[in-house]
Amino acid sequence: MEYFNGTMYEIQLQLSEKLIESGASKEDIISFRKEIWEDIGHSAGDKDKLGELAQYLQNLNMKTSSYFSEVEEIEKLKRLQDSAYFARIDFKEYGYDEVEKIYIGKYTLINEEHEILVYDWRSPIASVFYRFELGDVHYEAPVGKIFGKTLLKRQYEIKKGKFEYFFDANIQIVDEFLRKLLSQNASAKMTNIVETIQRDQDLIIRDEKNELLMVQGVAGSGKTSVALHRIAYLMYQEGVSNLSHDNIVIISPNPLFGKYISNVLPELGEENVAALGFEDIYYNNQYLFHRQSLKNKFLQRSKYISTYAGLTQIENMILGKIREEKNSRIKNLEKFISKYPEHMFEIKEYARTLSIKENAKLVYQIHSFTTIDYFKLYYEMFSNKNLFYTLAQGLKLPENIEEIRCYTVENLQREKLKYEDALALTFLKIKIGDNNISKDIKQVVIDEAQDYYPIHFKILNLLFPRAKYTILADINQTIEKQTTLSFYEEI
Repeated sequence: MEYFNGTMYEIQLQLSEKLIESGASKEDIISFRKEIWEDIGHSAGDKDKLGELAQYLQNLNMKTSSYFSEVEEIEKLKRLQDSAYFARIDFKEYGYDEVEKIYIGKYTLINEEHEILVYDWRSPIASVFYRFELGDVHYEAPVGKIFGKTLLKRQYEIKKGKFEYFFDANIQIVDEFLRKLLSQNASAKMTNIVETIQRDQDLIIRDEKNELLMVQGVAGSGKTSVALHRIAYLMYQEGVSNLSHDNIVIISPNPLFGKYISNVLPELGEENVAALGFEDIYYNNQYLFHRQSLKNKFLQRSKYISTYAGLTQIENMILGKIREEKNSRIKNLEKFISKYPEHMFEIKEYARTLSIKENAKLVYQIHSFTTIDYFKLYYEMFSNKNLFYTLAQGLKLPENIEEIRCYTVENLQREKLKYEDALALTFLKIKIGDNNISKDIKQVVIDEAQDYYPIHFKILNLLFPRAKYTILADINQTIEKQTTLSFYEEI
């Protein structure tokens, strides 16, 4: 109880300090925003003030970021206040006489003397609690593998800041009834998952070596729980792997993921290009670009530049040239307007208005051949029978392919998009290069993957080319298709 009381005192002390700091930070931000408004806000049109405003905003962003970090620390301390720790191991490293008492909780708690009072359950040494019984143990640390011996394993029940019971056991006790029996005390139903992680689950949670980790498990085996804790663990390792919540994508039909994250985590071919049609660009009484020159430039682009990127380059090139001609065009418009007496007092303003309208019309014209209508393109692929079978050369088609093609055309004519067409349309869009490929995504977690088809994985692989994957499935729960263990080989 002495250690518990000391830990609770330290939590309360740090919580009080953080609450005072965050309160002061909040007042500072409010005062700073008021200062920005008073000094800069009333002179927004003053170009000389823009540099000063940028500096103000940079400082404001830093203060705001610091404040939110303080709020996050407060939330962690409040959770520790509710349940400071749930386990303890006594560990003796080989070559040293000292026996370390390692208390394990949801988060790390360090005092002013830099002593670790509570170790985060995701820390390397905490893996000993999940993976080993008493005796010889080891764990992976940043400096390498550490060997030693566990002399004690103890589990605790601490709820709402009150110490309820503890018991010592050689193995980790998961069963709630047995835990109560061993403690000779009663408590409410335990729901904290981190306290009941099993050895095999912990190996999956802490795996950082495999770029593709696949987990097969029947219903109730804890696949989802493992995935949730794996996410939390990978984020905890941010200092090592530079992984944060911005680098993770979770795909799951299970609402538990969203709830857990909000509450716990820190807690195509070139054949159709011509159909787009290029147009002559006429501006400021001259042809800036002829349609054939635009088409040639597009077709002669590097093979590494996608269709979408190539069209974007064409658009940017045209708009860049227009910007170069803009001042000259406005002067020509002013000369033209000056010939009309009714506009003699508004020559510059009227010229700018005409220029804006002219440019808007020109941009619309440019977009007509640099923007791809994917639905229209997809429809063209199916409705144009010759094109369809030309594109399908070399593929093994089903016997009723003509029936499928006509059925698809009928649906698309009614602007009705079937699920399988939506997938194909998405794939078409990505292959053309129009996608938000995220090079920042480093980890993708897929739940219920047994219901996925190869095209799903193709799309994901194109969207997140630099990511590692955690795939959870149960082939016995497949919906609307037959799946065997070969499913994992396909992935």
